[in-house]
Parts: sequence; C-alpha cells; structure tokens
Amino acid sequence: MSLDDLKPLKLLVAVDGSQGSVKAIAKAAEMAKEAVAYDIVLVYVVPVKEFPAMIAESDDEAQVRHGKAILDDMLEVANSNGVEARTELLRGHPAQSVLDYASSFQPSMIIVGNRGMNAARSALVGSVSSAISRKARHPVLVVR
Repeated sequence: MSLDDLKPLKLLVAVDGSQGSVKAIAKAAEMAKEAVAYDIVLVYVVPVKEFPAMIAESDDEAQVRHGKAILDDMLEVANSNGVEARTELLRGHPAQSVLDYASSFQPSMIIVGNRGMNAARSALVGSVSSAISRKARHPVLVVR
C-alpha cells in the first residue's frame, strides 16, 4: 500500500435540486463508502444576472435563500445515503463557478447530473453538465 492509497477521495458534486442531482449524490455516496476516507462537497451556484443593477436586492436575497434551501435538501439526501458532506453556495455562471471552485478544491472527480431543473433553457444554450465535462481539468462523471 502506498501513501496515494491513503489520500481521501475528494468529490465535488454540483447540485441544482433536480432528480439528476439526487442521482449524482447517490453515486458519490456509493463511491465514498468504498474509499478509505472521503471529502464530499455539494455546490450550488446562484446565477448572476447579466444586468445586476436591474435586479432588486430582495430578488437577490430570495435567490440566495433558495440556493441555501436546495443545499440543505441535498445535504439530507447525502445523509440519507449514509455519507457526510459539506456545502458551498457559489455565485456566478453555473459551469464556470463549479470549474473555478474545482481549481481550488482539487477534487478526485466532479460529479453532475445529466439534466438539471431547466432542461428547456439548456437545450438552447448548452447544459451545465456538458459545459463542465468539456472544460474541466479534473475527471467528470455525468450521472444519468
């Protein structure tokens, strides 16, 4: 056994509250349970609007509250799958924010669901999961 075998499995799971997120967390839990040690971070990105000056402060606060509620729900999903995780609320463009966070966290793998909450919009502008998988410098697992 080498020292590399003792490193914790570091999993970055991008969530949006969708069924795809639940499946991604279940897969992360399955992998973590087989590891010697693990560190799971669930991240949710509050999207930043193109014209922030036009957004009411109350709308921004509502989006942050919504993001925190999703993270709380997703943390319960992780716990119900038998693993502990921590959460991070990010702001910005969803795919880029996840990739920026990954640069500092240095995960063993990024895990994302195949389809998020906004399938109609992703058909027009490209899905977050495909953007992450195209641009990531770390292995990416897209869970279906």
